[in-house]
Amino acid sequence: MKIENQKKGVKTMINQIESQWVGIDVSQAKLDIALRPSSITGQVRNEESGWTELIEQLKKQTIELIVIESTGGMERGVVQKLQKEGFKVAVINPKRARDFAKALLSSS
Repeated sequence: MKIENQKKGVKTMINQIESQWVGIDVSQAKLDIALRPSSITGQVRNEESGWTELIEQLKKQTIELIVIESTGGMERGVVQKLQKEGFKVAVINPKRARDFAKALLSSS
């Protein structure tokens, strides 16, 4: 998995100690991953080998929750694999996520 820390602009392996929240954007070919509060990002293929690579990296972290937008079923494989490994996963409606983000931006 390609990992980059956006705060420092340097490539780094996931090795933060603080608890992380993970957001995963799903497409047919790839998964875009972002960890917060560390600002670490990465990308893997949306297939078995990519899911395995993702899990290996996430196991190095303390993960509170993984949030994945529902994407017409393209998320099912990675969700099942993450849950099987014991991660807490929330599959959310993309419209609700956008509405929530808009509400946060308008209140500031």
